[in-house]
Order: sequence, then C-alpha cells, then structure tokens
Amino acid sequence: MKRSQGFAVIAALVATGMPAAPARADYRQDAARSACSDRIRSQYDASTRNVSASERGYDRFSVTGEARRGSETASFTCRTDRGSVQSVSVGSWRRGGSDAGKTAAAVGIAVGLAAIIAAASSKRRNDDYDRYGRRDYDRGDNGYYNNDSYSPTGGIICYRAQRSCFDDYHNYNARWTQREFDY
Repeated sequence: MKRSQGFAVIAALVATGMPAAPARADYRQDAARSACSDRIRSQYDASTRNVSASERGYDRFSVTGEARRGSETASFTCRTDRGSVQSVSVGSWRRGGSDAGKTAAAVGIAVGLAAIIAAASSKRRNDDYDRYGRRDYDRGDNGYYNNDSYSPTGGIICYRAQRSCFDDYHNYNARWTQREFDY
C-alpha cells in the first residue's frame, strides 16, 4: 500500500467516526493494570486503588496507583513489557487514619468554627456593653447614658463602677486610674 493510500484510509476512518487505533490497546492497558495490581497484592499483601496506565511504546506500559495495607498507604509505579511485569517501585508506607476518623474530625472542626462565629457575631456582644454591664448602660430619662462616669480633665473619662479611666479612644489610662482611684 502506498503512503498516500494509507493516509486516505486513516482519513476515511476518522471521517466515519471509527477509531483509528485498534480497540486492542485498551485491552493491553487493562492487562497491564491487572498484572501490576496482582504483583502488588502478592508481593506486598496490599490492595490497590486509583490505578492508571500510560503507554511507553509498543506493548510497554507505566502503571501508577496507590497501595493500601491495613491503615498504611503508599504510592507505586510499575513497568510492564509485553504483558509481564518488569519492575515494581513502592514508595514509603504512610500511616493514615481511617476515612471515618478524618470525617469525624472535619465535622468537629466545622461545628467548633460555627460556634466561634456565632459567638463573635452575637448582637449582645458589644465593647461598651461588656465594659460597663447592663445596669450602667441603660439610657436615663434625659436620653444620655447613666453609666456613672465623669471627666477629671479633657480627653479622659473615668467610670466609678469599673474604677478605671480611659482616653477618648477607649484606651485604658493607668496614670489617671491610679490618680482617681488610689491604686
């Protein structure tokens, strides 16, 4: 067959939707995956998951995946040539918790974070409310807060119930607190 005739055959196969590569290639990949899984099972007494094969040439495949032995896992690479296993390389075995344990831990963390977020965004959480308490924070008849406070000088506010003084930016002022309340 001439080269131009070969291209015409391939073009006709592509145009009709028929696969240009024989279906036998998929069978060879399955055989390579199966051969490597069997070798891992017999040599390491382990099961395999996520096994995939890639072709390296005619009837030669590189197979990768994960081996599991009890609660340990390791990644592996296997090379096959014409259906027989040529080499197997298994990485270091890692001890891992069960999936149920990981799921329970994730749920616990999610519940904890939800509780923290709920506490932080609570409507009752307010610096002034926490600082002075409900009794001292209620509004009086004149519309101002009855928090029993006074200002010994400009820019300083002292609170008798708390026995503390603060500046205009609500920062604790130790000098005025000591001066006013004899600490």
